[in-house]
Amino acid sequence: MSKAVTIYALGFVVLSLVHFFSQRPLWLDEDYVYQNIVNLKYAELFGPLRPVQSFPRVYLAVIKWLGSFFDQHVLALRLLPLICMTGALFVWRKLYAGSSKAEGQSQFPLLMFTWLCSYWMVYYAAELKPYSMDVLAVGLYTLFFAYQSRFDHRSATSGLWAGAILLPCLLFFSYAAIFVFWIAVYNFLRLAQVNRGMRLITVVSGAISLGCFAVFYFTDIRHSITTEGVNYWQSYFLCTDSVGCFFETLGEGIKRYSVYWWGAQKAFRRAGVIFIPLFLYGLYRYGWTHLRKDQFRIMTVDALSVILMLEFVVLGLAQKYPFTGERITLFFAPFVFYILIKALYSARRLKYLGNVLFFYYIGYCCVSLAVSAWTYVRLYS
Repeated sequence: MSKAVTIYALGFVVLSLVHFFSQRPLWLDEDYVYQNIVNLKYAELFGPLRPVQSFPRVYLAVIKWLGSFFDQHVLALRLLPLICMTGALFVWRKLYAGSSKAEGQSQFPLLMFTWLCSYWMVYYAAELKPYSMDVLAVGLYTLFFAYQSRFDHRSATSGLWAGAILLPCLLFFSYAAIFVFWIAVYNFLRLAQVNRGMRLITVVSGAISLGCFAVFYFTDIRHSITTEGVNYWQSYFLCTDSVGCFFETLGEGIKRYSVYWWGAQKAFRRAGVIFIPLFLYGLYRYGWTHLRKDQFRIMTVDALSVILMLEFVVLGLAQKYPFTGERITLFFAPFVFYILIKALYSARRLKYLGNVLFFYYIGYCCVSLAVSAWTYVRLYS
């Protein structure tokens, strides 16, 4: 079993490298990012980008600095996204291993196989965009939440202090960190209710998180939100004009969150519609149930899955964040894989129907892998 997991992880890295070394030309959004890198000075990156783009400014400055040693070559510009996605793979491997332990590790290989078969995970591992960093940042926070769960009756360790102090800095590298940075403070507050030794670290974590968010807002996110032109996701907000309109946009968004990750072609999304009920069932069965069981502490992949989904709904209704399983929510894909596969294993108890769904999923992943591999090999050649 461990050999299979290693093979799948290495397969993902190899496929990402094939895509990376294809050196395909920078496409539209990448070219806009490139123009900002070469035309703007470092200080100017911390204002409105021209052409308009949403990109974490510190992360963009680091890419610009690294690329300057190689004349902004396409490989240098895409190197950090590749490193981030590779790092995210191994962070999530650790999370999946820990979460699957209670299930006898039976789900672990299939989770890693799903990563290998996800077209978009490989695609954004080799593109000049911030989405692979989002996957890494949220994964690191999720790993920290699991670590926090050990401190009901223990004193704070150097590792816990390091996480409390350093993790808020991820806000400067990933917009997705906005969804999870507050949870570390929330968990500390809950821990402090039963462990007085957590009070000081709670105050420090809260102060650093608030300070980082304030600096992040004034140097970065306010330009990304308010700059004219950053409105191409407008049609993806949840509609509140009528009940019918709301459920139409809600249903379309849930479809995207559930099935977007495996392939670029519409055929994949149509073929994946069958997974939507499983995803929703798993979100309730494992997400909501786990959250209540843990007395609403958010310290597991299960609990965080449902919290993220609730955040998407609330922000979608408030017209603040698109309700879509597109690239800007790539960081949610590992949660979808986890919830869906747990639901698939649960469905196998239905015998015939469960086995049909299970093997359908295996075939679906295999087809996605074949199409992805062919796409990237063709680009390389």
